[in-house]
Formats: sequence, C-alpha cells, structure tokens
Amino acid sequence: MLKIILLKFRNNTAIFGLISIIGGFVTDVLQPIAPFSSYIFYVSSVATLIIFLAFLFKSTLREKLSNSLVLALSIMIITGAISLLQKYSDNDKKGVLANNFKVFEKFQNQLGIIGTQILEVKDVSIENLEETKKLSKQIEETKKELGEKIDQISPENKLDQSKMKLHYVIHFAHKTISISLQPVEKVREFYFSEDGEIYNSLGFLEEVDTQTGLYLPKRIFEFIERKLPLKKFYVKYLDINSNIKGPFEIELDLVNEFKKYQKKQIKNNTNWVQFKMNAHDGFANNSWNIKPLLRNRCGLKKIKIKLDDEYQFKAKGKFDSDFITSNRFSLKEVEVEMPDCTNELHNYRRLSSYAPQSYLVSSTFESDFNSLDKEACLLFGEDNINCKNYKPDIRKNTYWLISPEAENKFIGNQKTLSKILYLLRYEEMRFWPEDEIKEIKIQVEYFDGETSIYKSFKNDNF
Repeated sequence: MLKIILLKFRNNTAIFGLISIIGGFVTDVLQPIAPFSSYIFYVSSVATLIIFLAFLFKSTLREKLSNSLVLALSIMIITGAISLLQKYSDNDKKGVLANNFKVFEKFQNQLGIIGTQILEVKDVSIENLEETKKLSKQIEETKKELGEKIDQISPENKLDQSKMKLHYVIHFAHKTISISLQPVEKVREFYFSEDGEIYNSLGFLEEVDTQTGLYLPKRIFEFIERKLPLKKFYVKYLDINSNIKGPFEIELDLVNEFKKYQKKQIKNNTNWVQFKMNAHDGFANNSWNIKPLLRNRCGLKKIKIKLDDEYQFKAKGKFDSDFITSNRFSLKEVEVEMPDCTNELHNYRRLSSYAPQSYLVSSTFESDFNSLDKEACLLFGEDNINCKNYKPDIRKNTYWLISPEAENKFIGNQKTLSKILYLLRYEEMRFWPEDEIKEIKIQVEYFDGETSIYKSFKNDNF
C-alpha cells in the first residue's frame, strides 16, 4: 500500500506540486480578502483523511484513489505551510508574498481598487440613508409642531393682515395733514377706510405706468385736524396680480408724529442761524436769530449756544408782563430749554409756526411827531410862527401784545407761556457794529433724547 502511494507521488510530483503551488499562490494573494489558505488546508486535510481511510479498507479502490490521495496530501502540505507562515509572522494581513515582494502588493492593490470603491460607496450610501431617515423624522416633527401652533391660532387671526406694517410718510401742512403710503411692492389701487368697514378708492393719477400700461394709483390721502388726537385708519390695496392685500391698520399718535416731523424739518435745514446787517437803528443795527429752530421747537428739548466771545445784546422779550426792546445783557454761552408742546398740541388748534412770535398780536397806529406845532395853530392861531412852520410828520408805531388765544391756552399755566415768550430774544438778538461776531455754534437735543453735534455758523460779513 505504501509502495503504491510513493510510486504515485514520484510519478506525479511535478503536476501535483504545480497545482498545489498555484493554489497556494492564489490563496496567499487573496489573503487580505479572507484566509483562503486556512480554509483550503482544512478542506484538504479532511479530504486526505477520508481518501486514506477508503484507500486503507477498500483494496479494490486503491488504484483509483491513489492519485486523489496524493493530490489532496500535496495541497494540504502546501496550504498548511503557507497558513503557518501567515499565522506566526507579520504576513497574516497581506500574505507572505505581498509582504515580501512589492510586485505582489501592487497586484493586490490593483485588485482591491474596485473593492475599496465599492466599500466606500456602500459606507456613503449607508450614511446618506441614515441622514435621510433623520431628516424625514425632523420634517415630520416640525410639521406636527407647526400644525399644533396653527390650531392654537383663532380662525379670525389666521389671515389677519391688519397687524402687518405698511410704511408711510406723514406731512403736516398749515391746515391739512397728508399721508403718503409706501408699500414694498407695486400696487394697482389703494383703498382707504376710517372705520375698517367701508373702503373707498383713492383713485388714479393722470399718469401711466410705463411697465404695466395702467394708470398709476393715488397713494396720498389728506385730512384736517385742528387738534392732534390719536387717529386710526385702515388701508387695503390691490397688487399687480389683482390680489387684495390687507387690511393694514395705521394707528397714529399725531402729537408724537408732529414732533418727529418737526425734528425731521430741523435736520433737513442746515441754516439754523441767520445774520442780518443794518436792519435797525444805528445804535444796534446788526442782529442774528435762530428762527428756523424756534419755528420747530416742538421737536426740541434743549438748544446750546456758544459764541466766539462775550458780547452785549439788545433784545425783545417779556419781563414782568411788559415787552421791552431796550434791555441790554451779555452773552457768550447759554443752554436754552424748550417748553414742552404736548398739552398744547393735544388740546388746542395747531399753529403754522411755534416760534414765540406766533403767540403775539400786533396793534399799529399812526402818530404825528410834530403834533406840538399843530397844537400851536389851535391855541395861538395861524399867524403863530410855530403854526406857520408846521409840517405833518406821520409815523407808524406797532405794539405787540399776548394774543387772546395764547392767554386762553395757558390759563393756570402762566409759567409755560412765560418760558415761550422768553424765547423772543432769540428771534432777534441785536448787537452793535463794533461787536464783530464771527461765529456761533449750536447743539440741539431733540424731544426723544437724540443729540446733534455742534454745528458752526460763520458770519460772512466779517
């Protein structure tokens, strides 16, 4: 029996050895994928044992099984040797050949490109799938929360646009107040209501929109308010796609709006100080004033004035209930408080100007400065020399008094009226020719607490 095995082994060594070596080579190269050498070793070992047992007990099959036994034994020896080398060295990851020869390692890499890319794609796909699941879950939760919040809103408020803001610009004229609507989109037509129930169109201009070919809508509406109460309006408009937008609720505190309007007027007027030369008598024939500020004093809280030096002035004002124009005083720097207009604006007719002069009325009469000579004619006759030399010298005299309306406004609040009339001096500050005022600096504090920088105003006459 042993002779038969040795004979077969001797006759088939080259063939079986080559097969075993090729198999071992393949399994070693494929080691990074799986330990095929070990798998084949175990299989060939079992096959060798089974064939050997059959060879041992079935003498009739010895001739047929001898080649199979030799082949299985050869494969078992080769793969076993490779498995041992892989296990008891650093070759278990890449294999014996790849670990010792770079050419086999490169070959493994070339074979592994497709596998690596497939694994990467698989990993990315798994990650994307997980992210998609998370995102879907978040969307469902958000939809659920949004639905709950919508359900909490009362039906009448779900489409209520009256709480939305519609921009506008307000303008105060002498008798009227106008509001210019400023939506953020193109509008075909505006509708206006005072009660939120009945709406009227504002109409159209005689001007065509070149982009749409339609007449441009009127966007300004006016109303008259002698006093300045709280006011509420409602506006709807038709957008360019014929969709109704609104209603928009416009609630106005007209007193506050008027103060903001006067503040804007002051900011837009760069000429706060006015100089006048040779305007009055030769003793004090030059003057300066801050009338642009005083006209809009309701938008102010304070005015600070700085001169380039200290000067003497002659001003008109209210002192002990008498108006005088000959009082002299010195000034270099002063802080002037503006009387608050709130109560006046709420309760009394709006003025076109809130300068102190607006609270006065004038009375003008004529007088003859040569009246004594005229009296001589009556007393001594026409032959009197004074009577013969008499020539009329008629001059007009104007006196300023507090208006009855102003007196009525400030009954029980004379202190405020006195503060207003004290500001008369800054409507006309007369100074003497020898006092060459070169520069006046002004800083204002607005009604809302905002403060300007000091602005410089130079007298161009020097």
